[in-house]
Amino acid sequence: MYLVQAQSQGLGNAQIINHAKNDFGGGTQSYELTQNANGYVFAANNDGLLMFNGAEWSCFKQPNRSILRSIEVDNAKIYAGGQNELGYFTPETNNELKYVSLLDNLPDSISNIEEVWDIDHYNGKLIVRCSHHLLQIENDSISLLLENPGLSSSFMLEDSYFYQVGDSIYELGSNAFVFQTPPQDRCVGLFQSEVDTLMILASNGLSSSTGQLEPSMEVLDELLSNSGVNTVQSTSKGYAFATRRGGLILTNHLLIPQRQYTVNEGLQRNDVIAVFEDRHHDLWVGMSNGIDYIEESSPFKYSHPDSFLLGAGHAVVSYKDELYFGTSNGLFKAIPQLDGQTNYELIEGTLGQVYGLNVIGDNLWIGHQEGALVYNGAKAQKIENSYGVWTHFSIPNDKTHVLAGHYNGLYLFSKQQDKWVLEKQLEGFGESSRIGSYSGDYTWWISHPYKGAWKITLDPTSLDIVSSDFYGKNKGFPSDLGIYVSKVNNQTMFTSEEGIYTYDSLRDSIRPMDSWDTNTDQHYLRVFGNEFNTIWAVTDQRVEFIEIIESPVSKSIEVHPISRLKEDLVAGFELMYSYDENHVIAGTESGFAHIHLPTLLLSLDESPRLLVSSVEDLSQNDSTVYSALNDVRENGTLTLDKRSTSLRFNFTCTSFHDVKELDYEVYLEGLETAWTSSEKSFSKEYTNLEPGSYTFHLRAVDHSGNIRHEIEFPIIIEAPWHQTRLALIIAITIGLISLTLMVLVPRRKFEREKNQLVQQKEQELTVQKEESVQAIDELKSQRLQDELSYKNKELASATMHLVQKGQILQSVRDSLKQLDLSALEKSETQIRRIVKVINEDIRLDNNWEQFERHFDQVHVDFLKRLRKTYPNLTANDHKLCAYLRMTLSTKEIATIMNISVRGVEISRYRLRKKLQLEAEVKLSEFIQNI
Repeated sequence: MYLVQAQSQGLGNAQIINHAKNDFGGGTQSYELTQNANGYVFAANNDGLLMFNGAEWSCFKQPNRSILRSIEVDNAKIYAGGQNELGYFTPETNNELKYVSLLDNLPDSISNIEEVWDIDHYNGKLIVRCSHHLLQIENDSISLLLENPGLSSSFMLEDSYFYQVGDSIYELGSNAFVFQTPPQDRCVGLFQSEVDTLMILASNGLSSSTGQLEPSMEVLDELLSNSGVNTVQSTSKGYAFATRRGGLILTNHLLIPQRQYTVNEGLQRNDVIAVFEDRHHDLWVGMSNGIDYIEESSPFKYSHPDSFLLGAGHAVVSYKDELYFGTSNGLFKAIPQLDGQTNYELIEGTLGQVYGLNVIGDNLWIGHQEGALVYNGAKAQKIENSYGVWTHFSIPNDKTHVLAGHYNGLYLFSKQQDKWVLEKQLEGFGESSRIGSYSGDYTWWISHPYKGAWKITLDPTSLDIVSSDFYGKNKGFPSDLGIYVSKVNNQTMFTSEEGIYTYDSLRDSIRPMDSWDTNTDQHYLRVFGNEFNTIWAVTDQRVEFIEIIESPVSKSIEVHPISRLKEDLVAGFELMYSYDENHVIAGTESGFAHIHLPTLLLSLDESPRLLVSSVEDLSQNDSTVYSALNDVRENGTLTLDKRSTSLRFNFTCTSFHDVKELDYEVYLEGLETAWTSSEKSFSKEYTNLEPGSYTFHLRAVDHSGNIRHEIEFPIIIEAPWHQTRLALIIAITIGLISLTLMVLVPRRKFEREKNQLVQQKEQELTVQKEESVQAIDELKSQRLQDELSYKNKELASATMHLVQKGQILQSVRDSLKQLDLSALEKSETQIRRIVKVINEDIRLDNNWEQFERHFDQVHVDFLKRLRKTYPNLTANDHKLCAYLRMTLSTKEIATIMNISVRGVEISRYRLRKKLQLEAEVKLSEFIQNI
């Protein structure tokens, strides 16, 4: 069964990142790979030791510039062996690796070690295999374990060390013979199976201690025999075989092939020299002219059924226990191979754009640009006159009819004499029907992403359209755009520009779907349901895996955002197909992505490993003041001197599979208060730094905006010595001593004379000061008194004028009352007298400005302050305030302002409102305090 095999082997291949020789600046071949505690990857290369920190490569050479054959990390040291050279690289503060040769520590009996082929840890020591010697290194002291010209290979099996001499294999320690190898062949690894011990041979594949292989291993034996084995590496999933002609072959722990990587799958070369599994269970492959990184631990694997054509993936379906893939170049059947690979066979007659795949009855229906195709497992039949079909729908309880959505509406196909034909195009609906879903009662929903949705109901007998109702903005959608219909958990759902909606049959309208709330502001484009109680959703920013967690009393939703897939999906033709509870296939622009859910969920919980790789002092010729290779910080804090005013922080991520999925944000606490915007740069510079304490913050953010990990890197820039506490104490001490000497050293006579002169002078100055102060005070007092007297006179005059004015106006009023209109001549005389009185009053009234000026001088700019503080007061309000300031009575104010006493009361009430005074505040007291 294909699905059973697919689950055990896994579909697709991991993504491969090529590092060409020009990228790492080394030599042609890389013989061995390893990793240190920081996560840096090292390779033994023709040109020396290669180092990759996640951001950049470096190359460190041995003094004799020999070919480096083998390496082994031991704490901070990287032991290295090459052509007649053995030693180790040790880190320095300047981010460099210094080489220390151990040739002088060799036993006197050894004059030439020729090639160093292997360095391994064994029983707390290092075992070195040279061309003719086995050496042991302990605390850099070297001793000889074995010397034999026939020494050809060595390898570890669990905690035991084995070596080959001639055609025999021995175990180190007891030097006991294990078993014989075929003549002229080299053993590169041993495996213990349930029934025997297996040898991995360089030329002849597998060999068993019993002389007979288990049937399950025969496929691997043939693969290895045809490919030739350079080395084998135990991995978390099984074993990895580096071959001379067949690339990299991966098996499970039972030595059953699972996957093979060659040039066709993305390797740079098929001649793989070395393989290494890093701490994230990804693979590094060394070969001629390059090093490749294989994301084997990634939950994402990729396949291209149409090979180099890289057509877009539009549809996937399981039909008769086999998987079929619809691409823009045809329909392909997946055929698993015994060697772990998957071949793809083009179904004859399907060449061209495949849009949809639907299993209906015993047939596979194919929506194709050329029309509808029906496939029975043997051949594909094209239905005549059915050009441009998107998808197909089964009809309830009807095995002889199939409904199809095409470019201009709906087709009805019928089976006649064992052949499917186009019966008719349904009338009453003519929109493109690429996206649809059956909702029961012979009713289908058809959606168009640029127009809206239609509810189509067929007659159960004639299968004609009896109703076609449009649903868009007029029926509850936020607009007619971006509407996709889906079937999720047997429920019809719609995605639109503002969320997820469902159909309310009671109101015959569309409403938001409250019961399925993901609590996110994402704009949903498509949702995909399945039978495994999970949902896949595509938003405008990411893909979401949504788990529906149900209990007897509640139902909750857990959303897992996945940023990696979004840019790969085919826009408008998004596809997420679940063929079992652990595997999902997504259509991409160049094929298909295969997702392993358990691995995906584990990866989402992992934090990427962030690291400050080095700190450079830009103010001192870009010198490196810190390196992660040689961490010299005290208590985790980097201390720098006062000259370090400009710094560059270099950082990296040694979770290599996460690097391209992350952006990095930084800020320097003590200088900045906010994070920088996300960017791909692996460095950040700061200039003009003052002495003090700082903390460099670094965090990784995925493409969905989720913070994946954050680290802190504290530093201290020391102040100059004259700004330190010690310098301050010294300065104060010297000052006190100097001051003391200046006080005590002068002679007593000088002190007495000085004191006498000072006292005499102080007395004279005191007398003069007192006399001057007294005279000045008298002059000021007299002047102020004169000015105040003058102002008071003017103010009194002005006030009297106002009183006169009131009296005059009253006189005018009385005269007018006595005016006898019947006696014209007498009246004319009286009118002239009144006019004269009023003219006289107008002349006197011009003195108000003079009154105001004098009033402000006496009352310290009272009216000016009043206008500034309360700009909404009128001129009459100003006058009323002035009279209240002069403590005039209400009757006097009425007389001056020529109004009644009641009028004054009203004016006072209005003034209180304008001043916004509380009821308990007295107006007169308030005026006095302004």
